[in-house]
Amino acid sequence: ASDAKWRVRAAIIAKMPHLARDLGAAFFGEKLVGQCVAWLRDDVHSIRLAAARNLEALARLFGPPWAAQCLLPQLTHMAERDLSASSLGRVPEIEATPSSPAPSMDRMMALLALEALAPALGPDLCAKRVLPPVLLLAQDPVPNIRFTAAKALARLAPLLAPQQPGGQASNASAAACALVRSEVEPRLVAMRDGDSDRDVKYFARQALVAIHATGLASGHAC
Repeated sequence: ASDAKWRVRAAIIAKMPHLARDLGAAFFGEKLVGQCVAWLRDDVHSIRLAAARNLEALARLFGPPWAAQCLLPQLTHMAERDLSASSLGRVPEIEATPSSPAPSMDRMMALLALEALAPALGPDLCAKRVLPPVLLLAQDPVPNIRFTAAKALARLAPLLAPQQPGGQASNASAAACALVRSEVEPRLVAMRDGDSDRDVKYFARQALVAIHATGLASGHAC
């Protein structure tokens, strides 16, 4: 799992869903899920992305309750690393070490992992356990994290509404509309209109367009 050659690590990650199927949810959750999350901190970008995809595969294999117990607490902790309500927008970056990556990398990878997991979790978990840390990261002091959060919000919003078997959003529930209009849309509007970074403004604007297309945003009947 910690082989010096990144291609070996990539091959191990690719085998994890098959191994998980053989070992079962309880044993895998106790013994191996920590390593799967740890790969999000790998020093090779492609390994980190493969780790995020692997977590989605595990969530689909073992189900939302397992993901809520074994994955979401660790990802939430990573998403909140070195952030607090009083320090948003002015967090000093801590130098990374081989055993402790920079906090901003933890937050970015938590964001990407949460985005990858969301389609496997269902509307309730998306609303209660995924949306709050993504909204928090939309206020991160690092612009790249903020605009990645804007893109994540665009992808997350349709998942807050019930899904039909064909994969299309059903008539948006009142709860999903209310959540998008009270939490998601105002945050994106604030980013579009008030952020100091032009890329953040751009991706916030694109996210708002995408959310309006779902029928969940203001100006649409729910």
